[in-house]
Amino acid sequence: MSLTQKEDEYWRALGYHAEKVECQQGGRGRSPSKRDLFGFIDRVYVGSAGQMVYVQVTSKGNMLARLKKIREGTTGKGQWALPMRTIVGRLRLSGALILIAGWELDDRHRYARTEWSLTNLLDEPTHGGS
Repeated sequence: MSLTQKEDEYWRALGYHAEKVECQQGGRGRSPSKRDLFGFIDRVYVGSAGQMVYVQVTSKGNMLARLKKIREGTTGKGQWALPMRTIVGRLRLSGALILIAGWELDDRHRYARTEWSLTNLLDEPTHGGS
């Protein structure tokens, strides 16, 4: 079972509807690659009362790299390019929850989940300095 499938299972158990928003690009002689919504969102979950949750799914060991990507990366091209942190800010204004979810196998070979909310993480310094 993939990490995104584990994440879907987690949210469905809480009563949320899961939707895949990453897409496959490429073909016709080009290597296929995945593209996330706004460059960092893999899944969108909707609760029964309309709660919106946007999630970047990764392994626990890659969570810091994903946070750095969101802090420093851009999405879109040319005149439409925006920093990913601007997108996070706009989604936060809507009341949505934006998360990085990391999964790893524990000592008993069961999956364990770690969650970081982007509500305040983008305002904090990265490990090791500014």
